[in-house]
Amino acid sequence: MKHYDILFDGPPSHESGRFVEVNDETGGSICIGEWVERDDGLWALRIPNYADVEEAARDLYDNRLGWSHGRNPYAPPEFWEALRKSLDALKGDDR
Repeated sequence: MKHYDILFDGPPSHESGRFVEVNDETGGSICIGEWVERDDGLWALRIPNYADVEEAARDLYDNRLGWSHGRNPYAPPEFWEALRKSLDALKGDDR
């Protein structure tokens, strides 16, 4: 995934637009994060840091191949596709 678009119904201003949804790069609506009310009374769309999960998965893959340091640049595309599907499942994205 190259990017996500967080959509609003208007531009930033003193009367800012309202949140609409989050889309992936294809324009498809995705379910990511959760709305939480913070202690200061503001609301936040809290999006987990999935980069930590990806790094852990890379480390697991490297260890399976006997690499003790660094990342394996030769991981097959099937591994990364399986990882993407696993992360999508964690996010609740059933594509």
